[in-house]
Amino acid sequence: MPAGRPPSDYCSFPNNSKALQQWGISRTNYESELEDKIKELYFKQGLRDHEIIHALETNGIKISQSTLKTIRLRIGLRRRVVNAEDIQNTNDLVRAEVQKQLNSGRIEGYGRGHLYRFFRLKGYNIARIEKIMAAGDERRIKFLAQIISGVWMAMLHYPSEVSKSMLQLMLSLNINRTQISVLQRFLKVLQETKIQPRYIRPDKGGETVLVAAAHYLLLKEQYKNLLLQDCYLYSTSTSDQRIQAWWSRLTKSLLFIFREYFLKLSNDGHFQKNSLADRIAILAIYIPMAREEIASYVKVWNTRQITKQSHRNHSISGQSNVLYHLLEDGIPDYGSKPDQVVLETLLDEHNFELDEYLPLDTLNWCQQKLHSQGFERIRLEGLNENGERTHFIAYLYLRDQINLHIATQSEPQLRECEKPTQEELHLQQGLQKVATDLTNQPWFLG
Repeated sequence: MPAGRPPSDYCSFPNNSKALQQWGISRTNYESELEDKIKELYFKQGLRDHEIIHALETNGIKISQSTLKTIRLRIGLRRRVVNAEDIQNTNDLVRAEVQKQLNSGRIEGYGRGHLYRFFRLKGYNIARIEKIMAAGDERRIKFLAQIISGVWMAMLHYPSEVSKSMLQLMLSLNINRTQISVLQRFLKVLQETKIQPRYIRPDKGGETVLVAAAHYLLLKEQYKNLLLQDCYLYSTSTSDQRIQAWWSRLTKSLLFIFREYFLKLSNDGHFQKNSLADRIAILAIYIPMAREEIASYVKVWNTRQITKQSHRNHSISGQSNVLYHLLEDGIPDYGSKPDQVVLETLLDEHNFELDEYLPLDTLNWCQQKLHSQGFERIRLEGLNENGERTHFIAYLYLRDQINLHIATQSEPQLRECEKPTQEELHLQQGLQKVATDLTNQPWFLG
């Protein structure tokens, strides 16, 4: 495993018989754990056989191709279903799941490849999605399956270079602290992964300037005579076609569901922008839901297979997750460990709660009201006994309760997150200087 790369969560269980005996774990339990791990790697991670073997070997579990196949078949993990009865049973199960997901709107914009991976992670083996979807429900889904291949490209999300794995995708509120928020997100990724890329490739957006400055400060102790342009590969947003294309795919595949729904709420008179109750209810209900959907989308995306490209000799094929967590021998890792002193200094600069979308007292009040009516976990696909969207019913209820609470001037005082003051947005001197120098560079201004 490359130096500096965080431990993989692909497998974590005892890795030799002697240790098993010392810990009092029987062979039966060990085999059961191994089977469970193979199931997880097969379904949850979407790995192929040779990738499962590699994942196990990194944790000391030696297993041959034939042994893996024997175990896989014994526990019912077949790569292909050939029996006519099994095919029909599988199709019936998947058809019901497809109908459920179509009703939620979640998969309506998914590309073919993303659709296969989505159902695979849910435990379904499917071969021809078009033939198991009921004719009335079959909806044309354009194939949108290629992700960014930049170094680390910054546009509020961070994909990796070789693996093309999406490291983080955020949904945050824009309340005049976008620059600081993006900076903190970048630093948090470095802190969590303990890896810093050699380059970042952002567009000219103002929110990326501080990221570039922090990136330079973290690298300059490692590389002598480092210039800003040596680690900051600026290009216009129109030039970063891959990242722009991925953002477009996310919008067409997932975010359009929320955009169209919110537009309908407004058109039907259920949301008024100038209503505090409407705004708080929207945030309380839909921010957690949208974050969950985005996280699920990214998880599925990171199981995609990158095919070998004959015209690009440097291209590496394989699954994104595997390439990021389990680099094979001979594949260079250009990441380095970030300077911990500089990193901690930059992280201590601001204490914003990056995931905050409502003040804590307001959020707690909203959650208590929702829980009192049985809205414990609101899901996109949830329906009540009348076939109505659970999230819509929850929104209307919460909005009415907020209006009543405000009208009676009860406590706590319900409010939105406040915009930070200029004092709260101050920057560390070194960071501010680098950011200023960057914005004055001719190659940046041009």
